[in-house]
Amino acid sequence: MDEVVKRWYGNERRAGNTTYAHPTVSHQDIISNSKFNLEIYEMPTYEHVWTVDSIIGNIYSTSYGTKRFLGENVQLFENHLKEELLALDDTGIYKEQLNISVKLAVKSK
Repeated sequence: MDEVVKRWYGNERRAGNTTYAHPTVSHQDIISNSKFNLEIYEMPTYEHVWTVDSIIGNIYSTSYGTKRFLGENVQLFENHLKEELLALDDTGIYKEQLNISVKLAVKSK
C-alpha cells in the first residue's frame, strides 16, 4: 500500500501548503525531558478490520492523502490500490492488531 501511495502522491507527504516530516523525538522522550512526570498506560490489544473502501477512505481523510493532490488521477489511483490490495487477499478484508498506550504528563508537586 505504501508503494502505491508513494507512486501517486510522491515521496514527500504534503500537508496543506507544506510537507509533513515525522517527528524525530518521541512524545515519551519529550515528556521525560520536561518538568512533568510521565505515566504510561497500556491498553488491551484489539483487532481492527479494514476493507478496501475503508483503506481508501482513510487515505483520503489524511492531510497528505486528499484527493486534490491526485487531480484527474483519482480513479486511476483507486483502481491501482484496489488491484494491489486484492492481490494480497481477494476477500478484501484485512485485519490489523493495534497496540495502544496512553502517555500522561502529570505536573510534579
